[in-house]
Amino acid sequence: MHKQNIKTNDAIHSISPVIEVPDGSGNQGPGRLAAGAPGMQGTASRPADAREENQPDMLSMMRNALDSLGEAVLITDSDGRIQWASKAFYAQYLPGSGSIVGQDRIAILDAQARHFKDPRLFKENLTAMIASPSDKGEAEWELADRHMIIHLRAYPIYDEAGKVLGRVETYREEEPGTIACLSDREVIDSVPTGIIGVDEHLNVVYYNRSGAEFVYSRLGFDPRELKSIEVLGQDHPLVRAVIESLSGRRMAVAAGYQASPETEAYYDMTVTPLASHRHVSGAVVTITDVTGRQKALAEVQQARKYDDFFINLMSHDIRNFNQVSMGYLEMLELSENLNEEERQYLAKALTGVVGSNRLIENVRTARTVIESGHENIVPTDLRKVLQEDIDHTIKAHPGQTVQINARLPAEGKVMANQYIHEIFRHILENAVKYDQHPQKVIDIDVAEPADTREAPAYWTIRITDRGRGIPEDRRRAIFERIGQTTKGSGIGMSMVNMIVNKLGGRIWVEDRVPGDYTQGSVFVVQLQRA
Repeated sequence: MHKQNIKTNDAIHSISPVIEVPDGSGNQGPGRLAAGAPGMQGTASRPADAREENQPDMLSMMRNALDSLGEAVLITDSDGRIQWASKAFYAQYLPGSGSIVGQDRIAILDAQARHFKDPRLFKENLTAMIASPSDKGEAEWELADRHMIIHLRAYPIYDEAGKVLGRVETYREEEPGTIACLSDREVIDSVPTGIIGVDEHLNVVYYNRSGAEFVYSRLGFDPRELKSIEVLGQDHPLVRAVIESLSGRRMAVAAGYQASPETEAYYDMTVTPLASHRHVSGAVVTITDVTGRQKALAEVQQARKYDDFFINLMSHDIRNFNQVSMGYLEMLELSENLNEEERQYLAKALTGVVGSNRLIENVRTARTVIESGHENIVPTDLRKVLQEDIDHTIKAHPGQTVQINARLPAEGKVMANQYIHEIFRHILENAVKYDQHPQKVIDIDVAEPADTREAPAYWTIRITDRGRGIPEDRRRAIFERIGQTTKGSGIGMSMVNMIVNKLGGRIWVEDRVPGDYTQGSVFVVQLQRA
């Protein structure tokens, strides 16, 4: 906190030997400032001029101005003798009293103290302030006769040479609980974040209450005795962060600090340098308790281990069992002793095993998309991707008639990564799967961005099937399976939606024949132009 320099002007230095001025009590005689009084050295030897002749009026104006504020104000000289008191001070603390100008400040403490709920505390606080006239001070007390708080601010008065001439005391009345009633120190002490101030030499210059508790309970030092953080050692995270901040003139963070393995408390320590122009004068350390965050992180890590276990279980053990089952089913399929009904049952069993393997693969893919689907996004040849996915779909259905009519652009790139194939292969796979016609007909149309000034601009890919369609009230659900309790046998389209979102695109479903969903669907995918 900075000292407030209240400097006397030339007018006060030029006072004639004795000037009668009214004080706040209304009495004329005692209200005088002597040119030779201690702390008020005059310069009577200087030739009088127009300014000196006007000094009594100037002093009166100054006192009237202070009185007009309506606050209780008291001015003392460097020896602690009262030089002036405002009318509000007399009215509030010394009603009916004569002038107190010239009296020792200590002499009126008892009379003033009886107005407070705790007179002893008032006298202790004020006596300490009077003993240090060059220090700025603040204190507050509750009034005895009503539920109000008096907030004192005391400031030293300096002359132009920096010598202390006296002090000003201001007493402001506030309602309890208001922000204005709180001192700066009380506000800082009330926050749960620890604050420690250090200078450029790593000396500790300030704590708030939470900062002192951290030093005592976590660092093991008495805050009153910890003079420098150097005693913690150069390898201590706090010291390293402070040195990094001071030397680099930038903010530094020591995250997840644990004072000792025995405690489950974790803290983030952020260091902000205090710099002006080219000089770094110190740093402010803020200490935040992040124990809850660290525990939550540990729980997430533990859950991830379980997740890894079950994913590996599905990917290897269950898949291996499926492969064994599929091997026996395929051997059974070669048998010549099966009738048509038995072969239908066998085909359904094979389809179930294949679907199980596909689901396992989709779960693995969905997990990697969640973790890294936003990474490695680069300009990608859209025509090449679609052609590869068309070929893959036709080869995946031997023995079926699959006709894909594709109108692809000669060239065009979208922003995508390796997961783009999952989008189109799943849509094409479903188009074949849910089409009950002997010949599966699928149309793919690609449109360039309509407005090149749009940011971002999108390539639009429309994939039309002739399957059983999707009712409008179920279209949102097919994209939201992950994270929902919707029943179903797969996660394919919800994973497609997730990939499209990771790539910054959009996806929705329309009817092939407007108003009649049973005639098939159109999946519309928009991907950002590269």
